[in-house]
Amino acid sequence: MSVQQIQVNQSTASTHSTNYNQVTNYLKAHVLDPEDAKTTIEANNNSKAAFLAGQCMLESLAGFIDSEAQTIRKSGLTFKEYDDMLSGFIENGPRD
Repeated sequence: MSVQQIQVNQSTASTHSTNYNQVTNYLKAHVLDPEDAKTTIEANNNSKAAFLAGQCMLESLAGFIDSEAQTIRKSGLTFKEYDDMLSGFIENGPRD
């Protein structure tokens, strides 16, 4: 009996996970810059508040992206585990 497996490309899953992490790192390094929040002009209070709200949203986005990267990584590993398990069932055949 020929055993066929559905193969999840672990390299692709890892690459996508890494890409998500790179987006998060970029956001942290280039967008979430605390220096941008500094000003001495009192008239900019509204813009500072809007900027800080935007920073909070970007931090949340970075957290969600990190979470998705972990989900992609875990999904790839879970599919591989199921592939291996099903392959074992097929190779061993029915129990008598």
